Amino acid sequence: MWSRCVRRLVNRTSARKNAKMRVLAIDVGSSAVRAAIVKGVRLDGTLCSKPFPTRREGESVDVDANEIMRAVIGVVKGLGKRVKDVDVVAIGAMGPSWLAMDKSGKAISRVITHQDRRSLAEAHEIERAMGEQGHRALAGNRPVPGGISSTSYRWMQRHAPGVMKRARIVGHLNTFLVRWLTGEAVTDPSHAAFMGMTSIDAPRAWNDQLIAAVGARRALLPRIVDASEVAGKMIASTAGTLGMRAGVPVLPGIMDGSCAMLLAGAERGRLVNVIGSTDVLAMCVEKPMPHEDLLTRPLGVGDHWLSVGTIAAAGSAVDWMRKLLFPEMSDAKFYTWVRRLTRTDRRSDTRRDEIGVEIEPHFAGSRTQIEPMTGAIRGLTLGTDRELLLEGLLDALALASFERWRVMMKNSGIATSTRGGGDVHVTGGGAAMAGHYQRYWPGRWKRHVLPEATLRGLGRLAELARGVGSSWTSYDDRTKLAKCR
Repeated sequence: MWSRCVRRLVNRTSARKNAKMRVLAIDVGSSAVRAAIVKGVRLDGTLCSKPFPTRREGESVDVDANEIMRAVIGVVKGLGKRVKDVDVVAIGAMGPSWLAMDKSGKAISRVITHQDRRSLAEAHEIERAMGEQGHRALAGNRPVPGGISSTSYRWMQRHAPGVMKRARIVGHLNTFLVRWLTGEAVTDPSHAAFMGMTSIDAPRAWNDQLIAAVGARRALLPRIVDASEVAGKMIASTAGTLGMRAGVPVLPGIMDGSCAMLLAGAERGRLVNVIGSTDVLAMCVEKPMPHEDLLTRPLGVGDHWLSVGTIAAAGSAVDWMRKLLFPEMSDAKFYTWVRRLTRTDRRSDTRRDEIGVEIEPHFAGSRTQIEPMTGAIRGLTLGTDRELLLEGLLDALALASFERWRVMMKNSGIATSTRGGGDVHVTGGGAAMAGHYQRYWPGRWKRHVLPEATLRGLGRLAELARGVGSSWTSYDDRTKLAKCR
């Protein structure tokens, strides 16, 4: 229904009107903040990027919220005076990315990211309170340590009670940034679902049963609003810091993966593959379909949902092997070699027999299992060399992609056959690897590459916020990456 409504809006709105809106799109990823001004779904000029450091100590993975804020300030200022003329601000943010804030919105904890696994005991406690099936049936997911941030909330209550006593808001990075920009404490349904305290029956309201299982305080939770609603207007103090004008409307933020789906055209059966350090495959569905091997969450706008399967260590596993076994190689030489090994004209079934090495690529655990998963390498002999190990890893990632695709297709009820296939929209820094990652998928698949999908998807989201839309077309983004100092 939502897709039909959007199409009607598209038909009633001219492309000329769409092109007038200038969106300041901000993408907060797992290692960097990127920003650009977007018109429609096209980047209008320069793209600016600033990295921020991540701290890893044992099972803990977190980020200094102030480092992220400084990166946001840097990229917005890096876009120059044109930010004074934007019509709306839209944020795509990684999630989960839990933190606590005081009454002024200042961060009083570090940002606990989706890679964090410190809250294992707390995850078991939450699940015991409701039962595995009960929690998944109500929330759509198990309370996975770090991957569903209710576990991080409970961990902070136990290990940092002083922080939680001072806390007046808890949420993800979108809540933190929107609070700084507008003074409002809000989140959207996509982030709220990964906080683990909303139900699949009512994704725009906090659920008392889940709140009780976590031991959370409802008063600390932000207001949930649709990602296409205006959260508030930019306050004068923040506008002065950014070199912008006060009063610019700000949207409440949305999960970065939803941006790619919006750009691809959110409709039933649409597949989007975000390939990077983590490999994420998302399917747009009309209703929540919880599954033990998939994540379930709302798109964040309208009534559609996403079924999400991840390979937690994809590009990061390849990079780990490069550092371990090929330290003398430059990045350029190594990845040239990888591209040769992953040519689609190499018969993977024959090569798998020749390789002889079997690898379980769970080097960063699983986003759907509470107990930590680890990687494994089997079939080693004295004749195994580093090239065979690399080929074994690449083949394992392709097999994992097929298994995830198989589960998703079966769970969704969307029929496909070995003679079938379809379309898959690909984005991310490793998009060139899509042919290899999908080599075991049956049928013929047409890949559509979506450059800068998060930033451009935020442009699509802003169109919906104004009640307008535009049809998606392929776009060769030739914008220049600025050096922001």
